[in-house]
Amino acid sequence: MLKYKFNASIITYWISCLIIFNIVSIFGFELVAGSFLMVAFVILLGIFLYFFPLSILIQLIINKIPGNNWTYKFIFYMFVATLFSLMFFIGLFGMSFFAVIVIIIYFLIEEFVIRNKESKIYKTILGISYIIFIIIVGLLFWPFSYQQEGVDQTYLLPLGYEGCVVINYNVKGAQPFKIENNEIAYKFSQSGIINTSSPSDFGWVNEDHSGAYQLRAFYVDEKGEIIEELPEEKIGFGGSGGIYEEGKTEKEFYYQFFGVEVENQDCPAVPSL
Repeated sequence: MLKYKFNASIITYWISCLIIFNIVSIFGFELVAGSFLMVAFVILLGIFLYFFPLSILIQLIINKIPGNNWTYKFIFYMFVATLFSLMFFIGLFGMSFFAVIVIIIYFLIEEFVIRNKESKIYKTILGISYIIFIIIVGLLFWPFSYQQEGVDQTYLLPLGYEGCVVINYNVKGAQPFKIENNEIAYKFSQSGIINTSSPSDFGWVNEDHSGAYQLRAFYVDEKGEIIEELPEEKIGFGGSGGIYEEGKTEKEFYYQFFGVEVENQDCPAVPSL
């Protein structure tokens, strides 16, 4: 039983991905339209963490019920799909509705597997399905396997400082940043501004990405000794930008808020904010 149900899940998975992805793309559902991998990830969780184990339980139940098991199975499956839709309707922004489509596909595929498990056409479809399944799952988890560790960033702030700090890059004559123990330490004065000759991608793992890094902030005294660490909720929004004027050197900057509600603050040191 486990074997044919798992095989039915594999076939159902990629067929459901194609059908539902096209539906959400056509109707323009927010968050998932145009993102095949996001759709594929949600369906992967739904089938293998919810439908597959429950289908085993349902099979054990209906095996003890006399009569038309085909009908009972379909009723149980639709109940399971409806329950899933209701439980995760808000969390999946209404997309749990497609659980009904997936369970119907699963039901039909499972019946096909049961009736044709020795046929060549089934074995061919199953082989192709495993290949497609491996490709899709590989695409889903490939970014995580190649996640490169970046350089950690530590902000050293004057005691009690709250508001916006700014780092101006590519400033001629300014001191470059240094990486020590896989960390860049930004020591700010009360002005909240640091000028550096380093480029904005200093410390990045490549020209396109900074890599995974930890951002921490500390209050320090006048001697630079750490007094206390800012909690995560005090580390606010940050962003980058640039000022481009024809015939002049490109100016790039990064700003970061600490200890304040961003909605009620501006960053005076950045002209564009």
